[in-house]
Amino acid sequence: MKKGLFYLLIFTSFFLFYPTTYASTVTYPRTEEDFLVPADVQVTESNKMDILNTPAVNASEKLYDFAELFSDSEEGDLIRKIQEYSVLSRYDLAIVTTNNLNGFVIGDYTNNFYDYNDFQNEGIILVIYIGGLDPQIYMGTSALPTSELQKIYSDARIHQTLAYIYKDIKDAKYYNAVDNYIKIVKGFFELDNDKQYVVDGNGNLVKQIPWIEIVILASTLSFIIVILLINRLKKYNVVQYSDNIETKLDPTSIRVSITKDEQVDRVLSKAK
Repeated sequence: MKKGLFYLLIFTSFFLFYPTTYASTVTYPRTEEDFLVPADVQVTESNKMDILNTPAVNASEKLYDFAELFSDSEEGDLIRKIQEYSVLSRYDLAIVTTNNLNGFVIGDYTNNFYDYNDFQNEGIILVIYIGGLDPQIYMGTSALPTSELQKIYSDARIHQTLAYIYKDIKDAKYYNAVDNYIKIVKGFFELDNDKQYVVDGNGNLVKQIPWIEIVILASTLSFIIVILLINRLKKYNVVQYSDNIETKLDPTSIRVSITKDEQVDRVLSKAK
């Protein structure tokens, strides 16, 4: 009996403490007695209704599939990739699907969802809304304008990212869209931490070469070219000297029998 209770305790503990691998659809009721906002959010008359109309969630869950777009296996895979990104970047990443914007336009819904739940100060969020005639998507960032996160996820990059994944969303390939989204935001982070890529004025990703590297490269190439030219000149100016020509040649073994025309041809062909 004791052994059975032991195994039951282990089994129960596994489900209580093992981290979830499924998307969340759970929200908590906000009231004027408890707005369920982070400690740094001040509730005022101007934002009170926005807070009450924003879903309250557990900020540790990261994937909120209110529209139920993903299978269980897809949810588990996406959550694993979100966690990998967060560990790599130390930024938060939240993804929300919904068919109800609670009266907000999608941009306000996105910003409120991140700001009024207990996410990190710096992070990014993607909202996919499929309740209208056409799906809508929005990507928000939370950080100071001068922060590294804002430099990584500039307006140009956000536009490129959303334009890339929108076709899959419109074709109802939701897993492919979100999977690609995570790959792209992770890729931008890795590129910028390599410090050799920048976004130009047209929003294109280009490799940046510091001037000092250009100078060193040009100097090295010039040195190599000079050395090669010197070696090539030496090759065509080698002269062998002998104090006694007779010690180098055996007159009895040499027969010279060429015409003038043959000699000219040979000289020309050698020059070639």
